[in-house]
Amino acid sequence: MQLASLPYKNSLDFYDEEWMYTFSRLSEDPRCAALLPAWKALESQWIAVQAQQRFLNLAIVQAQQRVDLADDELDRVVDLVDDATKKKQPPVHPLLFKVAPHVLKRPVLGRQLKTMAVWPPILIDSGVAAWAAFAPMVQGALDRGASTEQVKHNAAAANTTFRAIGERKIFVDNFNALRDKTLLDLAQLAKEHNLGADWPPGFFRRRAAEYQTAETLTEDIEVAETDLAALKLRLQTILAAQSAAEDAAKTQLAAQRNLEIAALKKTQADAAARLVVLEGEHK
Repeated sequence: MQLASLPYKNSLDFYDEEWMYTFSRLSEDPRCAALLPAWKALESQWIAVQAQQRFLNLAIVQAQQRVDLADDELDRVVDLVDDATKKKQPPVHPLLFKVAPHVLKRPVLGRQLKTMAVWPPILIDSGVAAWAAFAPMVQGALDRGASTEQVKHNAAAANTTFRAIGERKIFVDNFNALRDKTLLDLAQLAKEHNLGADWPPGFFRRRAAEYQTAETLTEDIEVAETDLAALKLRLQTILAAQSAAEDAAKTQLAAQRNLEIAALKKTQADAAARLVVLEGEHK
């Protein structure tokens, strides 16, 4: 007689339901009164773990909010610099925007931070005072973005530690240990009161995996395969849309650079023509 261990991945509500089922059954049988204190103690541990999990979840949500705000600020900076330097001389814009602005803004921080890290020195060295004035604003947005990204990483790491080796894992280990001990205690009571071998397992909730048949498993597989096919189709649609957007952005960027090259060539040609005129006048 052995119970299946409760897995670590389930929600805390799942463990609470397991606890309530067994505790309720024990509470209804006076012969099990001696077993109740250990289960009450486990309830107190669950309450503490739930409070800590909620605190960690809130920290993750708050960190993501700060990341989103920092990303919005960085995107506004991109728009300002784009408007200020586009089609202007000297040609700083191609140095700043290796991809179209909307493509640069697409990731939430991450690659955008790395790409824009070179902007402040480029703006400072541009020789245009108005552009150089953007450098502190860009650097400030980059610093705040990097800081909030680190906060988000720390919040996620704390939650991972809590679940993998911390109080939550300890709670699940204690829960499984108490279930096993309770089953042995119930088996002893069953022996003393001639209650039969089926009596102890009845105090623990049975899960679907424990009574599935070949037919139910086949049905579950068919449903899962249908869902998987729908997800694959959705993925193909999203990838196709992303590819089309990237192709359009590349086309737009190429056209923009061609216009800038044409403008530079015209400027160069005008300068050469002017030079010829000046040299002729000088003679």
